[in-house]
Amino acid sequence: MKRLGSRLLDIIYPPSCHFCEEPLELGRYLCTACRQNLKEITAPFCSICSEAFEGAIDAEFTCPNCHDLHFQFDFARSALARTTSSHQLVIDFKYNKQRHLAPILASYCARVILHTPEISSLSSPVILPVPLHWTKRIRRGFNQSEEIAIHLSKETGIPCSRALRRKHHTRTQTRLTRSQRMANLKNAFAGGHLPTKFQTAILLDDVFTTGSTANACAQILRKNSPHLKKIIVVTALRG
Repeated sequence: MKRLGSRLLDIIYPPSCHFCEEPLELGRYLCTACRQNLKEITAPFCSICSEAFEGAIDAEFTCPNCHDLHFQFDFARSALARTTSSHQLVIDFKYNKQRHLAPILASYCARVILHTPEISSLSSPVILPVPLHWTKRIRRGFNQSEEIAIHLSKETGIPCSRALRRKHHTRTQTRLTRSQRMANLKNAFAGGHLPTKFQTAILLDDVFTTGSTANACAQILRKNSPHLKKIIVVTALRG
């Protein structure tokens, strides 16, 4: 029935590729060629933040940015490296309100979760989208992380929780340094009380840049759900 519904929608609203406008079928929004322009992150990359390294490294390594840092989460993994196409995809989804792109970003995040042994082997996971302050959510019309998380939950079968909330409105992080971002997010989040049946928290966001937002969320989880064995971060894009 779902497949039939997609075909009927294709007849009424013929789909086309988001980038090249090539005609598509079954409600997809990227053609094969444009999907190939979205560069997935593969080894070698930093074991903490997944920053990709262009070179030959066989052993696990930590990048210079993470070398002297202690994050509250265990590690972060991003699905896509930043290219012109991947960056534009996130921009269109997040700021141009093209919510139909959420399933595409979720599918790449699902590949990270299902095909990364150090994630797929973790017990009793739950997905937690990074929350937006209610004022920003009203202006944007939706929480981009929550949109991805909903589709990610359907694709992986991992439950989704809205246990985290943003209690303070903070200025945008885009032009701030790492230390400024950390200060900007101090005491910005609350909640994080999870049932003891969950042993792994998967913090879900659209972009990982310095890790300051994820770290602030993880700090609340460590405080209010001390039973968690692992807190990891999964994002669609590595900034």
